[in-house]
Amino acid sequence: MTGHHRWYVISLIILMFSAVACNLSTRSSNDDQASDTQEQPLVWLIAPAPNSAFLEGTDIYLHAIAQDDTRGVGYIEFAVNSQVKGRVDAAEGGQPFLDATIPWTVAGGVDRREVSATAYSPDGQQLGSVEGVGVTIVPAESAQPVRLLAPVNGSVFAQGTEVQFHAFAVDPDPDRRVDRVEFRLDDNPPLAAPITIQRDDLATYVTSWPSGTPQTHRIIVQAFRADGTLIGQDEATFAVSDNPLASVSAEMTSLEADQAGQTVELPDSAPTLGAADQPQTAPTVPSGPRGVVTAETGANVRSGPDDIQYPIVDRLQFGQEVTITGRGTDNSGGNWWTVEYETSNGALASGWVYAGLITLNEGDGSDVPLATPTSQ
Repeated sequence: MTGHHRWYVISLIILMFSAVACNLSTRSSNDDQASDTQEQPLVWLIAPAPNSAFLEGTDIYLHAIAQDDTRGVGYIEFAVNSQVKGRVDAAEGGQPFLDATIPWTVAGGVDRREVSATAYSPDGQQLGSVEGVGVTIVPAESAQPVRLLAPVNGSVFAQGTEVQFHAFAVDPDPDRRVDRVEFRLDDNPPLAAPITIQRDDLATYVTSWPSGTPQTHRIIVQAFRADGTLIGQDEATFAVSDNPLASVSAEMTSLEADQAGQTVELPDSAPTLGAADQPQTAPTVPSGPRGVVTAETGANVRSGPDDIQYPIVDRLQFGQEVTITGRGTDNSGGNWWTVEYETSNGALASGWVYAGLITLNEGDGSDVPLATPTSQ
């Protein structure tokens, strides 16, 4: 990545969150009128998302914010596996709010990393930290051909924010290559041609969009060969809000509860179901190795092992658990799993998911039987 491209991307990310920073500062000013003290500093690691999966050798960004109206924020320090990767300093004397982003090249072999961000006051006192945010590094040969890196599925942005779209694309055919990448917002024509950031055989693509009226949007990234054939695509949904802090707070609360492994206590007696709601038979518990969706944007479930030939039938969320029941390959030799999972209404469903989006809890799945798609 050239220095020009790297800092251009960094400036896009900082600009993307500048509106959120303004909202935080405004809210803090209003709160000061009702209270002269702040309960505790705010420290939040925005990216990467917990349990994200990244291709070895790609460039990603570590992004955190910190706020302390009493002592001020002097700097934010980032570390991976307890090794400091960089820091961002505030203005001399500190400032109430600091938005920090540094680039990090995913290297050092396929493994799991623990990312942390720590905020310090101008005199070097620790204000708070976010630790143990795990990410998984996957080998290039297991990569999904096209992946949307940002925004994370379900993100919320302040109205007026410059939203960054970031993706990578590789052609699974070693004799062919990616000719162009397009980002499409909702059902509109492609956005402005993205900037291409090349590193060896890997390329990532970045473009941006000025958000407008508060509403939910769908972003799709597609990669094409020179002859116009589609290599693959990925997608995510995000929202533009005139009150993003309320939405972000709710998402953080939900995420923290999930990470803490809290158990929901069931009532002593279950509600009575109507005749139409009564299940005919209890769902059969599937057998096979367990896995979890580690793609930060979630994973599409398809009717067969190919992201072009077979349609999407459902979508799994980031962190959702599945049972591996079979395996297969697509026309390009990419690996796919057949999975069974529980839907939001408690029913069991099944389908095909690209293997690079799921991490097995144990083993490599080599003993999983071959499966054949039943529909197209």
